[in-house]
Amino acid sequence: MARVCEFIAARLRAWDVDRVFGVPVRHIDPLVTALNGAA
Repeated sequence: MARVCEFIAARLRAWDVDRVFGVPVRHIDPLVTALNGAA
């Protein structure tokens, strides 16, 4: 089962989003990992 962060990363890729800005905190780490394709 895919996690929410993996779904968001896939959707951003489908929309051809190449940059995501945010505040670097511990809670965003799973999304950053998914965006890097390591999830």
